[in-house]
Amino acid sequence: MTLNKIRIVLIITMVTLSLVTQATAQERSSTSYTGLQVLIPDGDMADLFDTGFGLTGTSQFPLGSAVDFVFEGAWYSLPGKGFNFLGSEFETEDLDALAALIGVVFYLEPFRLGAKGGYFFLDLHEWDAMPYAEVVIGRFSLGGEYKAFGNANWGAGYVKFRW
Repeated sequence: MTLNKIRIVLIITMVTLSLVTQATAQERSSTSYTGLQVLIPDGDMADLFDTGFGLTGTSQFPLGSAVDFVFEGAWYSLPGKGFNFLGSEFETEDLDALAALIGVVFYLEPFRLGAKGGYFFLDLHEWDAMPYAEVVIGRFSLGGEYKAFGNANWGAGYVKFRW
């Protein structure tokens, strides 16, 4: 991805966040979450990586009475796995990825269903989407998500704390 494309994505994201927060400030306040995830590699990834973890920071801005705009930054880490190929031992290097994601979440109390998408970088360089579902218990959200379409796929269970 070129630097110009990154600048355009960042400008669009910032303008969108500015407009969304101004338009909905009267209805509900925005919320922020910090989360911890357990990552379970899927498909070919499961052959190369062990179970890992992720750390997330999420902000939600109201779009209406039952829907929020979501902006999330995340760091994902999957430790490499050793394997035997034709009698030789190999070990996969650890995978670390940062992600900048935007999306929407729909409230079906006490459940929430959403999808977010964005760009993954560091050891990954790809766009992807992540559907998710969660249940809210007080200040905590418990849920799961799936990195669905890229070359590297994983499922994740998470707990998030609302500030």
